[in-house]
Amino acid sequence: MQHPLARDRATWQGEPVAAVVAESRALAEDGVGRLAVEWEPLPAVTDPETALDPATPVIHPELGR
Repeated sequence: MQHPLARDRATWQGEPVAAVVAESRALAEDGVGRLAVEWEPLPAVTDPETALDPATPVIHPELGR
């Protein structure tokens, strides 16, 4: 299941992580300016052999290994 916004962590580049709702564009831009996201980069998994390595972080824990 994919949610409209990332929950707990983003799993792909470009995944939405926040939304701002406001009565005007100016207020929305002010709201965006107040957002702060702390990122903890995860290593990229770019091939099947790396993905099968038990030391590789699981991207979707709810799906298992």
